[in-house]
Amino acid sequence: MSKRIVRAAVPLVAVAALVLISGCQSGDTEVAAQSAPGSPMELMPADVNGVFHVDMTSLASTSLYNELQEKFGDQMLAPTSKYQEFMEATGFDIREDLDSVTVGFGGDFQGEDSALYVVVRGQFDRPRMEAHLAAQEGVTKGTHDGLVTYLPQDTTAVGGSEQPTLAWLDDSTLL
Repeated sequence: MSKRIVRAAVPLVAVAALVLISGCQSGDTEVAAQSAPGSPMELMPADVNGVFHVDMTSLASTSLYNELQEKFGDQMLAPTSKYQEFMEATGFDIREDLDSVTVGFGGDFQGEDSALYVVVRGQFDRPRMEAHLAAQEGVTKGTHDGLVTYLPQDTTAVGGSEQPTLAWLDDSTLL
């Protein structure tokens, strides 16, 4: 995917990227498969109340994307210093490497029963991503059902009391 194609879509996935960087999934949902199925929806629990999905490749071929590109152009290329550090450490550039983000919402959206499920597909340099995650203060590496997991202790990043979990399903899929 060319840089130009992705530039205008960055604001549309900014929220999803923040979720990726800060935590990704809360709740205790088991994943049966050890390799990613064809659709991110196959990874969502059956009882999700709503889903938001952005396919960056498809988005880049729309007239909306072209309008955003014309209106905002290079303004969307300037990453913050913190994100620039993240890109240098991991090799992941959301403008080029993000393929899709799928977010599922479960529970009552307000209380202890609420849940957020995120599936991120992209071109990841997994060893660099794992090294960066392991170097973060308060992040614990573990395994669950054969998946490598990372558990940040700071739950305020995802706005709740549940401990968020980031898990690798395969080299191109994060949960």
